Amino acid sequence: MNTLYDGDRFSLIHGEALSTMRHLPSKSCGLVLTDPPYSPHVHDKLGKERRSDGVAPRSKLGFPPLNQAMIEAVAGEFVRLCTGWILIFSDNYSSSVWGNAVIAAGGAWVRTGHWVKTSPMPQMSGDRPACGAEDIVICHASADSKNWDWNGRGHAAIWRGNRDRPNLHPNQKPLWLMQSLLGMFAPAGALVLDPFFGTGSTAVAATLPYRAIGESDVATACEKCSKRKVEEYAPPLPVDVRVIGIEGDIDIAVKAAERVNAARG
Repeated sequence: MNTLYDGDRFSLIHGEALSTMRHLPSKSCGLVLTDPPYSPHVHDKLGKERRSDGVAPRSKLGFPPLNQAMIEAVAGEFVRLCTGWILIFSDNYSSSVWGNAVIAAGGAWVRTGHWVKTSPMPQMSGDRPACGAEDIVICHASADSKNWDWNGRGHAAIWRGNRDRPNLHPNQKPLWLMQSLLGMFAPAGALVLDPFFGTGSTAVAATLPYRAIGESDVATACEKCSKRKVEEYAPPLPVDVRVIGIEGDIDIAVKAAERVNAARG
């Protein structure tokens, strides 16, 4: 394993996700929170959009998709490494594959949540509805619900809000969303594993010294409320969590480390 950065709040390893995870000790993290590559179906469609506005299609993603066998192997490592919640961003074609893979590895597929985008990209071909949400496959390393514990205050598995702009990558997750998920699912002082680290949003959200507010339900509902009310109804902030990330692309890994350190000031 090649450790690019090792600090008090986050570490970053350059390496392939599955092979690197196999070198980590069992039950060493309290939360897995990650955004892995999409299914072969979604990867194949990117760059082939039939746009009606004359704009060139999006570029293909610079990394391969995950097939079912790879998902099953990765999910097995998630259950082996984690003692708590496992949160996986997914396209709708792969959500059940991830959930069933966690079950097969001895964990629980609790439910599938959704990030509902308030300003999603329109369907440029004009021949079908646009995709306005992303799945979040919510699992736990233990199949026994007596071991489940979370900080969500009764929150439903729906998170509404927009992307951060500008961003470094088209699939980059917004900081308000990642901070919310960390606050709800990470135990205080937990080690959080993100084996598909990308641009580092998990670590940035974990180390921010303030609440990240986006176009979320909380921001809209409490627009005229006092700061006390916002804190009362907003998701809890993460407490003293530490993130360990794995990223296979060296250029992306270096930029991610720079981004996390810049956010910390």
